[in-house]
Amino acid sequence: MWHVFTIILVALFPFHSSGQSLTNPGFELDSISGTWETTSSITGWGGGASGRMLIAQGSPDWGGLSSGSGAYYHGLQGNTGSTFSTTNITGLTSGSAYTVALLTARRPDYSCEPDLGVSVDGTLLATFSPTSAFAVVAVTFTAAAASVQLQVANDSPVSKGDCTLFVDFFEVELAGVQGELRGQPLGLCHDAAVRVCERAARSSSPGTVAPPQVCPRGYVET
Repeated sequence: MWHVFTIILVALFPFHSSGQSLTNPGFELDSISGTWETTSSITGWGGGASGRMLIAQGSPDWGGLSSGSGAYYHGLQGNTGSTFSTTNITGLTSGSAYTVALLTARRPDYSCEPDLGVSVDGTLLATFSPTSAFAVVAVTFTAAAASVQLQVANDSPVSKGDCTLFVDFFEVELAGVQGELRGQPLGLCHDAAVRVCERAARSSSPGTVAPPQVCPRGYVET
């Protein structure tokens, strides 16, 4: 059975949480001396000892990307088979559905397409193929307790080589709460005839281009 999850297209503005939260959602509680640094210690986030990086916005060593949020973003290098980071989402109500949204991208100067896996409490909810510019992806889950563990992983096989991906700006909302989103026509992602996700286009300010829609692998936007 397919998990139902929501894909949301928004501009780079925060949602407003109503109790649920995670520590260091934008990777701004640590600092580095250069434009990037490999580290196994990121405040609020656990994970493997290798392939985890804190990267300054616009770092030329990683393609000059900027997420538009804060000073840093998190890199997961994909030449180890599975590089991952985990954090706890707290303040949840057991049995309620929540949406986690985040920004993600891949190295624009590499042709390799990494595999971003997003899991909650060990259950894989979706796998995405990040684009060469930061875009928003989201998954929806039902909380089994007041706290759950969120994992983001670069699941690219070793055979792909250096398939690095980046994540930033995690937000958690009750499912169906639009927060900063405005009432716009819905687009749909489908697998064959089954509707599995929705997105809502956020109104852009004049001159602002919203990030592209990213559907999960195996689904297409209509």
